[in-house]
Amino acid sequence: MEPEALIALRAAAAWRQTHAYPLALVTPGVRNWVGQESSQMVVGQRLKRMPQIVLKLTRFDTMRLSQMEDIAGCRAVLANNAEVEAVGKRIEQKWRVRYRSDYREDGKPGTGYRGVHYVVVRRDRLVEVQLRTNRQHEWAEAVEQTASRTRFDLKDGDGPSELVAYFRAASDVIWAQENGREVDEDLMAEFNELREQVRPYFTRPARRLRSLRRKSG
Repeated sequence: MEPEALIALRAAAAWRQTHAYPLALVTPGVRNWVGQESSQMVVGQRLKRMPQIVLKLTRFDTMRLSQMEDIAGCRAVLANNAEVEAVGKRIEQKWRVRYRSDYREDGKPGTGYRGVHYVVVRRDRLVEVQLRTNRQHEWAEAVEQTASRTRFDLKDGDGPSELVAYFRAASDVIWAQENGREVDEDLMAEFNELREQVRPYFTRPARRLRSLRRKSG
């Protein structure tokens, strides 16, 4: 008889695979609307990797596999927020939307992440669609690259307080600039101060970051 953990893992892998076809239906639709509404074409898709699925299930005690909204994901990067709105309206008009999360105005609590997320239902499966502007995407990529280099879970707001605050301030600056607003002097001063504080995380060799990780722990 197989161990229960192995049986559960195989069941999770099989459930993951059932999202492949619904994702294959969603992505061309998003790509079509981006082509009609945007001056650029950056659309990608992915099925969440099994280690990430297992990690999420273990982190949240009440999380059920059937409730996980981001097993299948599609992302579009658009030129500006007007294009984000236009593609978002098409999604709302054409598909059954389970959730809509707009993190643009205030940024996601704890991290400052910005973008619009839709969870749509296709063939009885949940598919997450992320819409971002170029600059929002560049910010998110910088967070992921820094997290990979430093081994801090920055996407969830875990890490040295000054590094988390730096990315939050950078996100606020970008949002103001994207909307043609003058960046608040206090915000700009905070951002410049934090940029100096976090410089070692970007300039030190990866092997020397261990001492910084110990200090933050």
